[in-house]
Amino acid sequence: MADGSEALDARALERHARWLASEEGGERLELTGARIVGLRAIGWDLRLAVFTSTTFEACDLTMLYGSGLEASSCVFRRCGLEFAKLDGAHLVGCLFEDCHAVGLHLEGSRIEGGRFLGTGLSRSVWRNAVAESVDLSHADLRRADLAHARFVECDLRGARFDEATWAAVVFDDCRGAPDPGAPARNRPPEP
Repeated sequence: MADGSEALDARALERHARWLASEEGGERLELTGARIVGLRAIGWDLRLAVFTSTTFEACDLTMLYGSGLEASSCVFRRCGLEFAKLDGAHLVGCLFEDCHAVGLHLEGSRIEGGRFLGTGLSRSVWRNAVAESVDLSHADLRRADLAHARFVECDLRGARFDEATWAAVVFDDCRGAPDPGAPARNRPPEP
């Protein structure tokens, strides 16, 4: 399997769809150690799929439906994740490098130990998400929905928060968390 795309072919998606519907012949998509390059997976339904130590490189995952997806020690490099829905996902130790993730939905997700390097996250949705020990330094979080999100021991140095939604967001022991003395565009509004 040179590029790993055989692991995510139409048959695997069909088996996963049958599993989601509790139909005979269904099988949950679980992928470990694959390297997937150049896959076009626009709008695919990967709800509740499990990925471990899998690398996605130059893949188009735009509008992917991945609610409840589990990813551990995965790498997403130069991938399109625009408006992908990863609501309720559990992401552990994942690297997102040079990805386009405008409008990425992470509502209610748990992100642990991840890194978002050079990844555009403007207009992303973090509502009710928990991010713990996540590197978001220099992240573009302009116009992001951070309402009720909790950031614990995250690196937020140099992150941009212009016009972000701040209602009840919590920054707990984060480096570079918005400072009430910072310019208005980079801090939460006064209560």
